[in-house]
Amino acid sequence: MIFVRRKYRAGLLFDFARLSLSLILFNFALNESKGALAMAANWPGEWSAIGRTTIQATPGSVVVQGGFVADNQAWDDAELSLRARAPLGTDQVQIWAGFHCRDRDSRYVVALRGGNNNDVYIARYAPDGNAKFLGFAPLDFKPVPGAWYRLRIVTVGNRFQIFLNDEKLPRINVEDQDALWGKGGVVVGGGWLPAEFAGLQVKQLTPEDKAAFLAIGNGHWTAPAVDKEALRKSLRAGYVPAKVASLEPLRTEISLDGNWLLLPDYQLSPGQNPIQPDYDDQNWHVMPVPSFWTPGLSWLHGETGFNYLSGVATTKSVAESLVVQEAQRCDSYTVIVGR
Repeated sequence: MIFVRRKYRAGLLFDFARLSLSLILFNFALNESKGALAMAANWPGEWSAIGRTTIQATPGSVVVQGGFVADNQAWDDAELSLRARAPLGTDQVQIWAGFHCRDRDSRYVVALRGGNNNDVYIARYAPDGNAKFLGFAPLDFKPVPGAWYRLRIVTVGNRFQIFLNDEKLPRINVEDQDALWGKGGVVVGGGWLPAEFAGLQVKQLTPEDKAAFLAIGNGHWTAPAVDKEALRKSLRAGYVPAKVASLEPLRTEISLDGNWLLLPDYQLSPGQNPIQPDYDDQNWHVMPVPSFWTPGLSWLHGETGFNYLSGVATTKSVAESLVVQEAQRCDSYTVIVGR
């Protein structure tokens, strides 16, 4: 009995090991498919599918979902250009691509994100704790499914520039100061939602291309400046004082919601006390209430590990979308915040 039991256990262990190995090999086959894929007819290169990728190829485009595809050719100083969109009917825009891909765990990713994100994003994916956040740039519009957007990624050494549509300056211009590798394949896809890609082009940079890249320096795209004084005058001209229809004998409740006039301290001359009824308030600012009166959002303190970045990415917090909203709220006022 004892001998038979041991033999039975050994057989179970052997079968379990063989089953485990089969599952591992099967899972690997599901997660990585090397060799030629049925991509768009006009796309260059030979591609490998990584992850449980769903690919739908047409003569001019490719829809990728649930994983990503990588070009098997390694590029260093190069430019990747493509058009992409979220198909109509998709919940939100999540367009992901990448470059310098070495394997399924080591690559740089770039994303045009809608939904609750609404930004351009870049990061380094790497195993063994070497992943690194490289920044994000809030968008001045909301990407919508069905609309095509153009992404252009240019790399020279360990500096990367991410351009949107036909803009002359990059939305993101960042240097990976401790880059672990310097070349790899280009990547299409990587989000959980479907994204359609077309017009992909990859080219090695010429000396002229590198000169144009270096001429940008640390520059990046910024929204056109708003003439705040012209905006203030327009808002002030349209201001209408609140009116109280009637006063009750004992108690009257009046809503304070609406537009108020505000004169900031930096515009107030020393010794002035603007409380007289006939005080000239034509140069005052219109402030919406209650949206102007907000509680202290101290929990949006921002993390301190991103001082190597620029712009709002340096203060990335536990709720970066709310940080962006708070910055946009403050910037929308005609007063000079912080003066």
